[in-house]
Amino acid sequence: MLKTVFICLTMSLGAITTAHANPGQDAKDCLSATNGNEKVVFHNACDERIFVLWCGALKYSNKGCGDGPDGGFYTHSNNIDPGQDYEIDVTGEYNYASCRGGIDFGNSKYKDFPDGSYQCLQ
Repeated sequence: MLKTVFICLTMSLGAITTAHANPGQDAKDCLSATNGNEKVVFHNACDERIFVLWCGALKYSNKGCGDGPDGGFYTHSNNIDPGQDYEIDVTGEYNYASCRGGIDFGNSKYKDFPDGSYQCLQ
């Protein structure tokens, strides 16, 4: 079931991300997501730092997609170094996006929209 959700989300994410031009560098070719036992493991297969954005039915958050900062879609983010993994706890469906580079508080390097599309800005 989770694998099916991932495939559907990946397919819909590909369609969504084309809605806005990406002046920065998307990292969808770097990032993989593996599902299992209410966990998702994001893996960075590229030789540079990327960051991942996500939202959905998360185990330790009451925010859902669309509850992000400044009316944004994604509620969480994290950097992933080359070859590294980052694990999140999920209880159901989730969405994610990724960009090349790093992210930190107060220095947004992406813009996300209510429909789940996003732009990488660096």
